[in-house]
Amino acid sequence: MCRTFSFRLLVFGGALLFLGRSDAALATEYANAVAAIDAQDWDRAIAILSEELEVHPGHTAARVLLGKTYESAERWEDAESVWDDVVRITRNDEERNLARRALILLRRQAAEREDIAAVERGIIEGAAFKESFKYELEEIDWDSVEEVESTDWDDQGRPPFHYASKHFDTYATNEKLAEVVGKRCEVYLEFMSNVLFGGRAWGFRVPVLVYPTHDEYVSVGGAPASSAGVTFGNRLHGRTSKVMIYHLTEIKEEGERGRGETVMYKYAIDGILPHELTHVMINEFFGGQDTPQWLHEAVAERMAQMRKHYLEAARLARAVVAGEHFRLRDLFEQEGYPSSRITLFYHQSAAVVTYLFEAGPEAMYTFLSALAEQKNHDQALSEALGIPEEGAVETFEKEWVEWMKRRYVMDLKPDPGEKVEVDLAEAIEASTFDPPVNEVGAFEAISDWRTVPTDSLSKHYCGVGATLDDWGAHGGSVHGRPPEDGFGGAYLGIRMYEKLPLAVRCTVRSEGDGWAGFALLDSSRNETGIEVLGRVSDGSTHELVALLGDELAIYVDGVCTGRYPRPQQNRLDAAIDFPLALVAYSPLEITKLEVAHIDKFDIAEPDEDEDNGNRGRGRGRSNSRGGRRPGRPPN
Repeated sequence: MCRTFSFRLLVFGGALLFLGRSDAALATEYANAVAAIDAQDWDRAIAILSEELEVHPGHTAARVLLGKTYESAERWEDAESVWDDVVRITRNDEERNLARRALILLRRQAAEREDIAAVERGIIEGAAFKESFKYELEEIDWDSVEEVESTDWDDQGRPPFHYASKHFDTYATNEKLAEVVGKRCEVYLEFMSNVLFGGRAWGFRVPVLVYPTHDEYVSVGGAPASSAGVTFGNRLHGRTSKVMIYHLTEIKEEGERGRGETVMYKYAIDGILPHELTHVMINEFFGGQDTPQWLHEAVAERMAQMRKHYLEAARLARAVVAGEHFRLRDLFEQEGYPSSRITLFYHQSAAVVTYLFEAGPEAMYTFLSALAEQKNHDQALSEALGIPEEGAVETFEKEWVEWMKRRYVMDLKPDPGEKVEVDLAEAIEASTFDPPVNEVGAFEAISDWRTVPTDSLSKHYCGVGATLDDWGAHGGSVHGRPPEDGFGGAYLGIRMYEKLPLAVRCTVRSEGDGWAGFALLDSSRNETGIEVLGRVSDGSTHELVALLGDELAIYVDGVCTGRYPRPQQNRLDAAIDFPLALVAYSPLEITKLEVAHIDKFDIAEPDEDEDNGNRGRGRGRSNSRGGRRPGRPPN
C-alpha cells in the first residue's frame, strides 16, 4: 500500500518560511530532502527532516512533510506520532486540519488492516473486537433500587423522590433509585460528550422521570403505550423538555424469582436510558434543526451499554452483501421514518455509525459538526474522513459494504465454502425485500392452521446441538434463553408435516431488547447458516410469521424484516422433519405457535402506494423502544 505525494508546493512553502529565518544552509538541506523524496529514498528524507526538527522543533512545515514521508514509507505508527505532534504544536489551521484528516485515515486504515489480516489468517474471533461505544460502568446494587417506596405524584405527575445533579433533575419512586439514575445520567453524558461531541460542555438541565411500571409510565406520565422510553422535545428551541422511562417489568417464567414476579428492568437503566439521553444531546447539539432521522436513531442505538455492536453489524451483513439494504444516499435523505423496512432502517443506520466511528471520536465529531452547520452528507463525510467530496456518499457506501463483509466472515463464523462476494450493483437492483407475490395476503388467507403444543417439548421439538438445554415449556408457553456467555442464540427445531410452501406463526415476548426469528435446518437437524430475524425489544407481544418456500422470509407485526434464499439442494419436502428452528437472542416467551401449508400466492400489485400486500397490512412496530420521533413534541 505505497502512497506517493506531490510535495513541491508544500516544500517550497516550507523553504520560504525557512529563508525568512535567514538560514540558507538549512534551505539547502531542505532541497536535499526534496531530492530524496523525488527519488523515493524515504530513509534519507526521514533522516534529513528528523535532524531539522531536532534543531528547530517548532518548524511545523517540516513536521508535516515528515508525516507524509512516513506514510509513503508505510511506517504507520511513526506517521501517526508525527501527525499527533502537528495537531498539538501548529498554530496554522490549515496544517492542523491536514494533520487531523491524516490521523483519521491512518486509524481507519489500521482497523481495516487488522480485519483483513485476521480473515487471511483464518482467525475467527467471534465478537471479540473493540466496542468503541462501551463504557466501564460500576455495578448497581439492583436490590436496593427495586422497591417502590412511594407513588405520591406531585401536581405535574412526577414521582416523589428527587435527586439533583449538574445537568439532570431525576424523579423516582425509590429514593436510592433517583440518586443512581441521576449519577448514571452524568456518567453517560460525560462519556458521550467525549466520544461524540469533542468533549464540549453542556448548559442544559433536563428532568428524568422514572416510573415504576409501564402502566404508570403511560397513565401518569403520558408516554406512548408502544414505548419503553421516550424523549419529549421542542422543535422551536431545540431543547428537551423531559425524558421518561420505567424500572419494573413482569416476568412469567419460572426461575429464582418464581412465576408472575415483577422484577427490576435492568435494561431500562443500561440500555434505554443512554439511548434517550443521546436524543437529548443531539437535540441540544443541533439546536432545533431538522436532524437526519437515521442519525438520531443510529447514534442512540449505539449508546445502549448492553449491546454487542459488532455482532449486530455481522448479523445484518448477510443481507447487506446480498444487496438487501438501503442505498446510503436514500438512507441519509430519508425524511422521518420509512414507510417499510423499518427494522432494516434502524439496524443499518446503527451499523453505518459503527463503521464511521472506527475512524475515531474526532472523525465522529467532525461529521456531526458538519451536519449541524447544515452541510450535506457528501461534505460531512469528506471533512470527517478525508475522501473527495464529489460522490463521497457512494465512496463511503462501497467501503462500508466491504467492511460489512469482513464483519460477516469474522463475527458470524460462516461455512468456509460459503460465497459472500456478490456483484453489488446487481444485488442492489435485485433487492428481494419486495417479493413478486402477495405474501401477507397469502398467510392472512390461511384458515386451517395446525396448532403446535407449547405445554411440552417432547415429540414436537428438537434441539440444535446442545441448545435444547436453553429451552423449557411450562404454563402453556415455550421459553428460551440464549447461552450465558452472551454469544449466539438459542435454537429450537419445530416438527412439521406440511409440504412447501408453508407458514409458521407465533406470538413472542422478549424481556428486554433483543432479536427473535427462524433458522433453516438440514436433514441432520443442524444449522445451515440461514436465519431471518426481527427485533422484539419492548417487553410487549409481537406476532412473528415465517414463510418457507424458495426463500425463507420473516414478518414482524406485518412488516418484512428479513429474507434469504433457500438452497435448492435442501430437499425439505421428503427428508426433513424439523425444517425450521425458533431462534432467541434474548430471553423469549413463545405462545400460539401454528403451522400451515400455503395453497397459493397471488401476484403482487404494482407498488403504487405504500399499503399494498408486500408492505404489510397494519404495519407494526419493529422497534417500539423509540416510541416517538426524538426531538418532537407529543401529539
